[in-house]
Amino acid sequence: MQCSNFGSWFVALLSASMAAGAALPAKTKVGVVEFKQTRSEKFVGRNGPLALARAYNKYHIPIPDSLKKAAESTRSAHAKRATGTAVANSDQGDLEYLVQVSIGTPAQNLNLDFDTGSADLWVFSSETPNPGSHSLYSPGQSSTAQKQPGESWSIQYADGSGSSGDVYTDSVTVGGLTVQGQVVESATQVSSQFAGGDGDGLLGLSFDSLNTVTPRRAETWFDNVQPQLDS
Repeated sequence: MQCSNFGSWFVALLSASMAAGAALPAKTKVGVVEFKQTRSEKFVGRNGPLALARAYNKYHIPIPDSLKKAAESTRSAHAKRATGTAVANSDQGDLEYLVQVSIGTPAQNLNLDFDTGSADLWVFSSETPNPGSHSLYSPGQSSTAQKQPGESWSIQYADGSGSSGDVYTDSVTVGGLTVQGQVVESATQVSSQFAGGDGDGLLGLSFDSLNTVTPRRAETWFDNVQPQLDS
């Protein structure tokens, strides 16, 4: 009799426990939160001398001139500089790469071959005889063009091609980056290889020592634009 009562009690307890378990709320799903860290566009680098100068100022300590100069020098070194992007289009089965370059004011757009083996920036121009279908640089149509009297250029390439002509300075823009007063070599003579090609001239990227302008060598566009570039 006692065993029967115990069995009934155990079954009742088990049923109650199962009912209580069924009433428990479903397990809540745990989500994932992701935070991505991005660099602030306003951050241009830490300035230790400036931080020290601010601490001096906070505690009313005179700031030495040397510390002021160091803070300003560091600020200048960290100043936000420019970046630029230009698209290079393959031509003649990757024989050359043409990039749109804007010359003068208003801008005159030409497709120039970027050449790492030379240092002359020369273009087909309004001075070039029989230029064919090439886009031309017209110094007379640019308010910022200045002819350089007494200067000339003449270049020969390894494949036997070449060109020569007069010298101007003008604004030159590549990928949104502009150099004012850049030497631009206007072709008055071009070889048949260039006359029959797709490029409207060349922009040399090599060492200035290879530039052919006489009597004074010209600096390349890339050398002149470097002070503007983001370090």
